Amino acid sequence: MIGQNRKIFMLIFFLGILQIFSLTLTSCNKNREIKIENEDPLSLTPGLEWAVIKEPYAALREEASYESTVKSHARRGEILLIKGKKYISSGSGKKERITTWYYFDEGWLDETTLDIYDNKMKAEKEAAKIIE
Repeated sequence: MIGQNRKIFMLIFFLGILQIFSLTLTSCNKNREIKIENEDPLSLTPGLEWAVIKEPYAALREEASYESTVKSHARRGEILLIKGKKYISSGSGKKERITTWYYFDEGWLDETTLDIYDNKMKAEKEAAKIIE
């Protein structure tokens, strides 16, 4: 009985060593190189946010206000780098509403016309879905 237990233990031990050996041969390949092709250095920069226009047509304004003059236009699927933001309060008491406005080189847009992403690659992926 002890001899048979010893054989089983040795077999399990040998199989374990064989598995560890095979994993080290197949999983460690130091010659593999990870390439990230990126022509736009800002696309993965931490701290930057990107907006994808989700409405068919958006009016970018000179100031963060619906009453402000339209400065430029954007269309669904366009990707813009966010340069700043403002929180604008309207109404008072229980009817107070806070709207977030985002600033771009082209002007200001309110939060309802866009979706925000933390890098340009994610924004591009979502923009492709919107355009389809």
